[in-house]
Amino acid sequence: MKKLLVLLLISALAIFAFAGCDLLPSEGEGEGEGEGEGEVEEVTVEIDGAVTVEGKTYVSGGSHDITVTFPAPVANVFAYITACTGDFGNKANNNGGELPIPLFPTEDEAVWEGSVTFSETDDCCASYIMIEAGECDWCYYTYSVIVDSVEPNIGLKATGDTCGSDDICAPFAGCEVKFEVADEECDEICCGDYCSGVGAWSIEIYKESDVIAGECCDLSLCSEPVDYTQGEGCPIEWTTKCLEDKDEDGNAISYYVFITVADKVGNKIEGFYEMTFDTDCGVTLTEKECDDGEFIDVIPANESHLFDGDGCYSPTTTT
Repeated sequence: MKKLLVLLLISALAIFAFAGCDLLPSEGEGEGEGEGEGEVEEVTVEIDGAVTVEGKTYVSGGSHDITVTFPAPVANVFAYITACTGDFGNKANNNGGELPIPLFPTEDEAVWEGSVTFSETDDCCASYIMIEAGECDWCYYTYSVIVDSVEPNIGLKATGDTCGSDDICAPFAGCEVKFEVADEECDEICCGDYCSGVGAWSIEIYKESDVIAGECCDLSLCSEPVDYTQGEGCPIEWTTKCLEDKDEDGNAISYYVFITVADKVGNKIEGFYEMTFDTDCGVTLTEKECDDGEFIDVIPANESHLFDGDGCYSPTTTT
C-alpha cells in the first residue's frame, strides 16, 4: 500500500535558480560593478506527463521526456537522478545511487532535451533530478519529484430499482442501477489513492446483444454504449437511466459494464462485468475477461475480485 511521502516539493514548470556561482556571466562582467553583475540566472525544467497537486510534483514510473531550458546558450550540461526514496528509504531506483540522464542540446544550446526513467515501486517515493552546468566546480540545480507507480484502490456497489412508469398499477418498464462507493461493505479503502490521488474515472454500459461476439475486445470499437458517465476524484456515484430488463418476447436482457479509474498521473485500473437483473431489479455483476474476442468468466487463482463484503466490486486489471 502506498504511503504518502511528505516533502516540500516544487512545480514541474516552476522557475528555479542556480545560486552560489555565475552560471552564465552577465555581459560586461569584469569591467567593474554595474548592472547585471551577480544576477541569478533562471532555468526551467519540464517533465512530460508530470502533474502538480497541492504544490508537489508527481510523475508516473517509467520513461518520460525531459527538457531543460537555460536563459542563454550554455555548455557542459550534465544531469543525474537520485535513488527513489520514501517509506524509510527501502526502495531505490535501479539499485540506488546517482544515474546519469543523457541530455542533448538543440541548435542554439539554450535548450537541452533527453529522457529520464523513474523507478516503478510499490511505494510513493521521491527522487531528485540534479543538473550541473557551466564552468564552475559546483553549479547544481536540484528538482524534486514524487514517483507514483501504483494504481488507486476502488470498491463499488451496484443497487437496482424499478423505473419507467409513474402508474403504480402498471408493470415497470425496466431497471435503473446506482453505482456508489461501498464504504459499509469494504474492509479496505473504497475510493482512494495514497500518492497523487484519484483522477479521472468512467462507467460504460453496453447491451450484450449489441456486441458482435468473437470480433473485438474493445467494446467501443464494435458497439455504442446505452449509457455512460465520467467524473474526476472521489466519491464515485452515478445512477443510470432506465434500462430494459426484458425484450418483447419476455427474455431477460443482459448488459456489459466497463469501469475505469485512474490516478492523477495515469496509473489505471479496469473492471469488466456482465450485469443481469432478477425479477425485482436485483443486480448481479459477474467479472469477465476477453479471450480472442469472447467474454468469459474470471476465475481468480488465489483471491476473489471482491473485498471482504457482499456486493463490493473492485476493478483489479491494471493497464
